[in-house]
Amino acid sequence: MSLDPVNLNKTKAEIQALDVSNVSKTFTIWKDPAARIKVPFLRLLGKHVHPLKRRIDPHLGALYREFTALQGISFDLPRGVPMAIIGRNGSGKSTLLQIIAGTLQASSGSVTTSGRVSALLELGSGFNPELSGRANVFMNGAIYGLNAEEIGARMHDIEAFAGIGDFIDQPVKTYSSGMMTRLAFSVQILIDPDVLIVDEALSVGDIFFQQKCFERMRHLSESGTSILFVSHDLVTVSQFTDVAMVLDHGRCAFLGKSSLAVKEFQILERSASGSLVKQSMRSNKASSETSSVTNARLREKSNVTGRDTGQIDVSPLAEIPLTDVVQVGKERAAFTRLSLSDENGQPCSIFEQGSRMYIQCEVTTQIRLACMSVGISIMDRTNVFVHGKHSIQHGIRTGILQAGDRIGLQFGFSLELAPGAYSMDIGIIDIHANLDEGVPMDMIETGLERICLNDGFASFQVAPRTHYTNLQLPFFGLTDISGNCLVLAANPGKPEPFPRA
Repeated sequence: MSLDPVNLNKTKAEIQALDVSNVSKTFTIWKDPAARIKVPFLRLLGKHVHPLKRRIDPHLGALYREFTALQGISFDLPRGVPMAIIGRNGSGKSTLLQIIAGTLQASSGSVTTSGRVSALLELGSGFNPELSGRANVFMNGAIYGLNAEEIGARMHDIEAFAGIGDFIDQPVKTYSSGMMTRLAFSVQILIDPDVLIVDEALSVGDIFFQQKCFERMRHLSESGTSILFVSHDLVTVSQFTDVAMVLDHGRCAFLGKSSLAVKEFQILERSASGSLVKQSMRSNKASSETSSVTNARLREKSNVTGRDTGQIDVSPLAEIPLTDVVQVGKERAAFTRLSLSDENGQPCSIFEQGSRMYIQCEVTTQIRLACMSVGISIMDRTNVFVHGKHSIQHGIRTGILQAGDRIGLQFGFSLELAPGAYSMDIGIIDIHANLDEGVPMDMIETGLERICLNDGFASFQVAPRTHYTNLQLPFFGLTDISGNCLVLAANPGKPEPFPRA
C-alpha cells in the first residue's frame, strides 16, 4: 500500500525512503538438532535412490514443521514520515523490522531502502561487551560507513546525549540496561540516518531520557528521516506517528492513519480476548501485584500559611532533596522545600488511576512580589504537555509579599490519566494583572512574569485501576474529561424528536 505525499515534482525514488514488497518469512522448527542433518540427507537419498523416495517422504514431516511469521507484507514509506507497527505479541512486528534492517533474510519478497538505515532492535546488539563504550561507538560508526574523523566529530554530542559520564570509557559489560540503551540510542540517532528503526527500546530508561529521545526523533523526522516505530503504548503511537500498520498473525490487518489503526487494533484485542470488561480485569489483576495504592481519601486543602510561620507542614518522608533539583531564577524567589506523596502522606511514585497525588511546597521570596502564584505542569513520556494549573486558578491569592516571606502551598490532583510515565515542572510566577472577579484568564496571562522554574523536579507513573464500582470502565486516550450522558428517548422502538432545552 502506498502512502505517497503530495509532491508532483519528484519521482517515486526521490520521495520514498523505504519500499517493502510482498515480504514473507517462514521459519523451520526442527524436532531436535539431529533433524537438521537427517532431513537433507534423507531428501538427497530419496532423490538419487528413487525406489526409497515413497518410503522416506512420509517420515520427513515428523522431523520438522514450518511456521509462517509474515505473509505478503507490502508498503512504502515516504521520507520524513514517522510510522508505527502495532500488533499483539507474536504478530510478526520484530521479524518485519529485522528484515527491513537487514539482520534477517526474508523467505520471499524484497525490501528497498534509500540511504543509511539505523536500527535499534535488541538491547546492546552490535556492542562488544569487552570493549569500552567509546570503542564501541567508533566500531558501530564504521559499520555505518563513517570514518574515524567523522565519528570523532560526533563523539562529543554522543557523550552528551547518552549522559553516562565516565562510563563511556568503561567496558560495556559493566553497563546497566539503562546505560546500554542510552549509548545505543545516542549512536543510532547521531549518525544522521535516512531511516531509523526503533523496536520497543525506549521502554528502558527514565522518563527524562525518553522525552529527550522523542524530541530528537521529532527533529529527525522534520529533517527528512523516516522512522519505523514499534510500541505497545497506543497513546504514544497516536501522538507521535502519522501512519500505522496493524499486524495480525503475520498479515497486514490495517494500514493508514495512526488514530484509525489504534481503533482497529483495539477491535482485534477485544475479539481475541473476549469482552472489554474481562480484558481490563485480567490486566488489572496483574498490575495489582505491583501497585498497592490505597483508596483512602484526604480532605483536600489549599492553604496559605502566611508570613514567618516557621516550619511548613511538609511530610519529611516524601520530601524531594533540593540538591538534586536545578532552580532557574532562584535569586528572586526559590523553593526551599518540596514533597510528593499519596493520599496518606506517604512518599509515592506509582499511583493508581483515579487516586490523588499531593504536592507540597515551601517558597521563600528574595524580592517584593505583587501577587505570587505557583504553577505545576505535567508532561507525558513523549514530552507532550498534559495539564497545567497555577494557584491563582485555584482561587489562592497571596497579596503583596516582601523579601524574606515564606509561603506554604499544597496541590492535589486526581490522576484520571492513561497508564504510563509522567514528569512534572514547578515554577513561581508574579502576577501584575488586576485579579478582580470577571477578569478573563487571557488578560491575566499577559500580566504573568515567570520568576523561578524547576524543570523536571519529579516523575511518577500511573497504573491501571485495580477496582471498579458500578461497572466503571476505563476511558480511552490520554486523560478523562469530565462529562455526562443523558437518555433522551425512553422508547427505542419508536424514535421521538429530541426534547427541547
